[in-house]
Amino acid sequence: MKDRKIILIQGTGTVGYPLIERLVLFKALGHYYFDWDEIIFSKDNPLRENIPRISRLFKTAEQSGAKLSLCVSKDKLQQFKEAGYNPAYITEEAIQIADVIFDVTPAGGQNKIDFYDRFTADKN
Repeated sequence: MKDRKIILIQGTGTVGYPLIERLVLFKALGHYYFDWDEIIFSKDNPLRENIPRISRLFKTAEQSGAKLSLCVSKDKLQQFKEAGYNPAYITEEAIQIADVIFDVTPAGGQNKIDFYDRFTADKN
């Protein structure tokens, strides 16, 4: 039996960023519905202008006691590091360890077919 409970959020745009922020804040409330051990979020592009926004997420998580991690695609890992990000996971790893995946990207339906079904079949 798995000890940790992990959420993965794909996308940090109009829907993803507020979702991440709220899950972090709900974790701080301590309600058992939000008793997650880690919240992982995915970014697709290493834009330097997004660093302050992402830094705020990490600061909020730290203050609330939530563990927040960034995952990126393997082929963009170096670009993210050069832009000043500190990814903890490769996206494929995050998909494999996640208990719940919220895909709030325009490609969410296709991602389910291409990625999630393949990785989650191994868990059953």
